[in-house]
Amino acid sequence: MNMAHPELDSLEINPPDSALLDLLGESPRYQAMILEYCLLALQPALSEAQQDRMAEILQQGIDDPVLNFWLEEGDHLVAHHLGLIDNDFIKTQQDKFRSAIGQGRIGNLWRDLQSRTKVLQAYLHRQGIYHGAIDGIMGPLTQEAMHLLQEQQPHALTELGFA
Repeated sequence: MNMAHPELDSLEINPPDSALLDLLGESPRYQAMILEYCLLALQPALSEAQQDRMAEILQQGIDDPVLNFWLEEGDHLVAHHLGLIDNDFIKTQQDKFRSAIGQGRIGNLWRDLQSRTKVLQAYLHRQGIYHGAIDGIMGPLTQEAMHLLQEQQPHALTELGFA
């Protein structure tokens, strides 16, 4: 019995659903909200209050990229639970994507983007406003530093070719 969320006991939880619970163990801040969202998503119909709550959760996801990630994971697992995902099709698409990324123009564009992002991160680090890894990933720390730079030097990103 799930003491924190007894309403989960009425659901048949398949391995993908328990995987969500395991993943959310890594992010307790979002656990209750994602579980509530999934429970609402699994309902055949929602009351007006439930619709309002779903809209509230989704609005919070728009404002919080980490919550948005967890909502998308919840959607994926709910879709698995409802049998809406063809695993063979997904695997085929993933294989095609991996192949496309590793070759030709897409691979070159990806490497160029990572290289440009590393240059930007190094510049932001020298300016003393970025303290993350210089890894070529346009993550939240890089984006925050870009916003700070934009506030301090409004034309700097344009001059660097990033705006």
